[in-house]
Amino acid sequence: MSYASIDLSTWFGRTVYLYKFQAGSTVWRYTSTSRDYTFDGNVYTAVPIRHGDFETSQDELKSDLQIVMARTVDIVALFSGFPPEYMIPTIIYRTHKGCDEAIVEWQGWSAYCKVVDDEATLQCQSNDIVMSQSGLVRFSRICRHALYNKWCGAVAADYRLRLVGVTNPTATTLTHADLASQADGWWTGGYAELDTGERRMIVAHSGTTVTINYAFSNALDQSAGIAFYPGCDLTIETCDAKFGRRAAHGGQPSIPLNNPWDAKDKV
Repeated sequence: MSYASIDLSTWFGRTVYLYKFQAGSTVWRYTSTSRDYTFDGNVYTAVPIRHGDFETSQDELKSDLQIVMARTVDIVALFSGFPPEYMIPTIIYRTHKGCDEAIVEWQGWSAYCKVVDDEATLQCQSNDIVMSQSGLVRFSRICRHALYNKWCGAVAADYRLRLVGVTNPTATTLTHADLASQADGWWTGGYAELDTGERRMIVAHSGTTVTINYAFSNALDQSAGIAFYPGCDLTIETCDAKFGRRAAHGGQPSIPLNNPWDAKDKV
């Protein structure tokens, strides 16, 4: 039977919720049923998990969704210590036992996690809310675009340096000889990314060493690769010399430094 016919039937409907979370190439799949559930060739692991009511509102806070699960569920570890650098794409599917079809009941992003006693609560925002947060365009001498986004236009893959054998002298430092192939500060403001998709911002670069804002969630495997992406200080000079994107610079570097309406600046 099709999903629609089962859903509308009086006796055959046995609702199953499927939860999918993704961070880079790593995917977590869970179900609220008592046993693991296979759908579309993927296995959804049975865990203690539930979600709140779906609401649509112009009030951002009222449009949030909470997904509650046992603190022992694997994805909770992603938020332990420090949250991930980016929100986690999240999809909730609704289907019925014995049905080969499912609908997307809710889609959005998991932003952060709160653990109380034995339960962990993921605070999620719908795609509609995230898309509506466009923000105001402000005039500034430095660029207003985020590096590598569509308005910046720089393609991250063009500047990527993937290295194997990176050492980790301390929790927040990464060392490799090839990092010195660029001048000090080249990687500052960029990020380091594991093959799993886990990222950390690079806050300093000197010689063969970069410093990240906080440690990766697991110990580094030197046989695995880490990709390094250079940063930008948002000035038009760096935009031009480093990325060749002067025409796309989102700042207004010619804004006068002196306020013509300020009496102390008048002659």
